[in-house]
Amino acid sequence: MEPENAIESVIHEAELDDRYALVLQKEKDIAYHLQKIKEHYILKKMCHYDKCESTAKQLLMTILADPELSEIHSARYRVKSLESLWTKYIKKKALLPENSGADYNIEKYRPMAEDNYYKIITDLIGIRILIRYQQQWEVVHKWIWTNFYKLDKPYIKNWLTDYPSGEDDFLVEKPKIYLREENDRLLYQKFGKDIFEFHVSNAGYNSIHYLLWYDGKYVEIQVRTIYDEAWSECTHDLVYKCKNKASKVDLERLAVILATQTQAAGMLADLMFEKAQPNEQRNNGEISFEKNMPKLQDDKYEKLQKQIRSISSLQKDDLEFDGAIDDLIC
Repeated sequence: MEPENAIESVIHEAELDDRYALVLQKEKDIAYHLQKIKEHYILKKMCHYDKCESTAKQLLMTILADPELSEIHSARYRVKSLESLWTKYIKKKALLPENSGADYNIEKYRPMAEDNYYKIITDLIGIRILIRYQQQWEVVHKWIWTNFYKLDKPYIKNWLTDYPSGEDDFLVEKPKIYLREENDRLLYQKFGKDIFEFHVSNAGYNSIHYLLWYDGKYVEIQVRTIYDEAWSECTHDLVYKCKNKASKVDLERLAVILATQTQAAGMLADLMFEKAQPNEQRNNGEISFEKNMPKLQDDKYEKLQKQIRSISSLQKDDLEFDGAIDDLIC
């Protein structure tokens, strides 16, 4: 397949025609840049993709072999495909206004090209850690914090000028927590109110993201429960990939409803986890919620009812969620 046809195929498959047209108005040689990215990412003898693959496997084996993480359900890795990389490049470039603005989270993509894309797109390597119960997140957080947080190492502010070189592994930015409700942040704030960056997602996305500098590359670690993973996988496969526009409208609404159901399952599993702990742990205060169990149950069921009531409100507002999880992530 010729380079231009390959690009056109990706644009068509990802329904990016309008966004690509926007980018063309500002970046006439975008096809040239995309082709050069392809050469660096997958075609060179020592291509960047292969290096990312090696790093991902190395970190995954470290996670799976560490006894401190024995409670997790599972972990896996992925390296972003060329098609996904092209798609993200086009989407981010399309968001750029004609003139430079003050929002660095948008403007950081303006200088992006074939010689620096790997400095700005920081999720080329992804590790996903799945846990059975929300409470098990603490084990993963403490492991990451102990091994990667450096008190004397400031977080990166400019992805180009601050790009690390030959430095030890470290936590690159504040961990991002995506919540369904504002009140859910209380579970995480016991570690400190300024440790995390919180984002509320009405569409139902629920996950914790850590960005590490590891083995000379950026690695994004996502931590979520098996219930939240089930929702993400289902919406991506059945909603985002759906090409039937008539069916997609119904699927988008069902994705929002499914979020309440997976949330309900997760809450019930968390309550079972609390109840199943040995009495001595509960009496010693190791299980912090047990003494407030009746109130916790009331709060969680009230939250579920609120979520269900919100579905009607969302439907009235003609909410659309097309299953593109990446669009929910900052």
